[in-house]
Amino acid sequence: MNTRDRSAAVVQLDLGVCLVIALCAFFAIALGAPLILRLPLAASLALFIPGYALLSALMVGRVLSAPEQIMVAITSSVALAIVSGLAMAALGVPIERMTWVYVLTTIALSGLIIAWIRRWQRGIEGPRPGFARTPVRQTALVVIAGLLLANIVAAGRLIASDQFGNPPAELWLVAGSDPYGADLGMRADPDGGTYRLVLSAGSDTLKEFDLTLGPSETWDTQLVLNPEERAVPLVARLYEGDSSSDSRYVVLQPVASNAP
Repeated sequence: MNTRDRSAAVVQLDLGVCLVIALCAFFAIALGAPLILRLPLAASLALFIPGYALLSALMVGRVLSAPEQIMVAITSSVALAIVSGLAMAALGVPIERMTWVYVLTTIALSGLIIAWIRRWQRGIEGPRPGFARTPVRQTALVVIAGLLLANIVAAGRLIASDQFGNPPAELWLVAGSDPYGADLGMRADPDGGTYRLVLSAGSDTLKEFDLTLGPSETWDTQLVLNPEERAVPLVARLYEGDSSSDSRYVVLQPVASNAP
């Protein structure tokens, strides 16, 4: 291998583009960039670049056609994400958004660096953009890769929806500006519905509220209570629909007595 061959292999356009996208995705997610910018970069980092980096590191040279490389890169990225998740779970590493970003970025950068070194050592230039007629078989591979990517994204959304579900209704009871007052309120769940709020002091029911709220609608009220009622803990209970069991409750501690 002569010096001229290695000099021609210094610039690897495809690896450079992947490197820039991976770094942009990392900083966009870490810095909370707008969703319209963050989403395509995150999708590239999760579903393409790690697999392409691995493929480039293992298979030096243009062994596969462009459609085949795209399909293998997508499936490899999915496999790497699954294996990484299992490894993090086995090691007790918290599986969080930034953890995924660190892991996928590390895999991508490692694969790209190894691929660049191997190509440079062999004097091989990477693929460059160009226009050529695509055979029917390769066109079919592109379509299959697109359908696979769409199914992965749709399945991820369904799994996330099943895992986390809709946020529940919220309930709060806090001290008001008046020394013996309190603020009682709630926010309906994303589906809305009928609710019943019961405010009690000890064994005595002080107030009941029957509410019908729309999706995520907020309701609150200011309560004016007497010193005897605020001398004991206040409990607000939330009943959803026709349920006889409260779904959540909050407790407001009594006002401290000023008596000597």
